[in-house]
Amino acid sequence: MRKVKIEFPTSKTVVYATLLEDKHPDLAADVWNALKEPLKCYVHNTLSTGDFCICRPLPPYHAPAHIGNQSNPLGGKVPFLCELQNGEIMWAGWNFCLTYGPCTEPLVAMGPTMLKVDDQYLDDFHEAGMDLWNHTYLYHTLATVTFSREGE
Repeated sequence: MRKVKIEFPTSKTVVYATLLEDKHPDLAADVWNALKEPLKCYVHNTLSTGDFCICRPLPPYHAPAHIGNQSNPLGGKVPFLCELQNGEIMWAGWNFCLTYGPCTEPLVAMGPTMLKVDDQYLDDFHEAGMDLWNHTYLYHTLATVTFSREGE
């Protein structure tokens, strides 16, 4: 079972997630390959969706092998955002989408859940997500999240 370390510098929070490899092994390999080096992403919280944000790294120089959006989700049939739970992290081919609490929108996710925050970190993950929200909505400052392979 491969693990991913997720660092939230603005709240000084670190959580760990499990890479979900069974349903989409090719996409799990894409995620793991994307994390050869720590992947620093800037964060944008959606302002009407609920506890959900998109974490984007610098755009890739070459187009990823697999990429998704809401009109053509990566991995085929994916859940609506309002069906997601705290700790589910979707992969859209080059960026992550974090669900850190309830979402209200019946919009299609851009890709499947490929990481699941380990249960013992769910409260910290939610609090870190709320801090990301504050940076977008209240402080108007850029927040970042860094994803890396655990133990490497």
